[in-house]
Amino acid sequence: MVYNGRSKGKMKSRGMGTKAGRRPPASRSLKAVVTPDVSPESPFDGMSMFGSLLICDPSVGNTRNYVSFEDLDEFCNAKFDIDRFYDEVYTRSERDVATYIRMYGALAVEVRGALIIAGHEQIVREYGYDNADSRAKALDLLRNEAEIYMQWADGDVWQAIVYDDHTDDESVPDRVVIRYDPWDDDEDGDIVDSLGELYGQEYAEQEAKRMIVDERESRGQTPNFAKGSASRKAPKSRSAYSAKGRPSVGQYDRARYARATSGGHSILRVYYDPGESEMMGRPVYDVVARKAGIPGLIWGKDYDPASGLWSGGDYDITREKLERHAMGHDLIREYGQIPADAFGRSKGMSQTSRPKSKPKVPASKAAKPKSKAPAKKPVAKPKAEGGRR
Repeated sequence: MVYNGRSKGKMKSRGMGTKAGRRPPASRSLKAVVTPDVSPESPFDGMSMFGSLLICDPSVGNTRNYVSFEDLDEFCNAKFDIDRFYDEVYTRSERDVATYIRMYGALAVEVRGALIIAGHEQIVREYGYDNADSRAKALDLLRNEAEIYMQWADGDVWQAIVYDDHTDDESVPDRVVIRYDPWDDDEDGDIVDSLGELYGQEYAEQEAKRMIVDERESRGQTPNFAKGSASRKAPKSRSAYSAKGRPSVGQYDRARYARATSGGHSILRVYYDPGESEMMGRPVYDVVARKAGIPGLIWGKDYDPASGLWSGGDYDITREKLERHAMGHDLIREYGQIPADAFGRSKGMSQTSRPKSKPKVPASKAAKPKSKAPAKKPVAKPKAEGGRR
């Protein structure tokens, strides 16, 4: 199995560097530019996953490798009957479906409009046996894969490109730069390394820094990072994934960063996600925010009002994309109106501008890709208009 950097191993595809012949010496500084990945595959199409994606709501698309209700007998025990399922529980509610199939031995973790599921055959194939211990381990894997899937669905996927401009300015350290516009055409120098489909902005920054370190070491050089660099890993005590200090809905307003993030983003709306809160065992809040200098509105995923951090952001969102993000959420706070001109416009290719789901291919039967292509800097900004996820 292949996962992102917060789980078992890393999925990498390195390329676009100068591999043949002698490379020119690196300059006094290297720069890694981290930008949103404009068209990442669904993790269930491009990664080897333990669980399978069960689509409950037909409006959930953009994934080729998934299963449907007709495949549930592959994950449930012999007592399961598909006709009885349709009679008793057929619904688009992932929560109702999960509750039902768990009674027939399936493991299920809820995501928006779908479930990540596994059954007896998958557990035995992975662990060699099916008992309480292996099921606990399998459930942890499904939760991890659910988090990866939601990062993809929320647009929290990034790419990193390392540049060398061959300058000799010692005053500029090696650094990681975040750009929210992937079509920014600044001239950064020669590309020496790249990596795409990185899940989570913080992880993408860490990988970008590691790429600079690897490039320096390959040339027998020492990295030149400045102290306090933005690419340094955030302290664990401020991690957006920490459950410590996460207030309940009724106590949200008492949190230090209830109305503004630690980075100065103004929060306009706060949503409570009941499904993910149940899955994570703690309150999960998503926010709508904006900040001077950053265009449009931001959907901040899994926001922690105690630390002022979110786990991932979707930037310059459209009105339609906000409505999709908010599905299944409870609006619990509003701190001012959202200006009508704050919503973004589609810049072309996006996750929802791609074709909707193709005919069903059960995950247990489909061949799964083993690698990804390297990150590629877009040559030109697409001109087509279209909806965005």
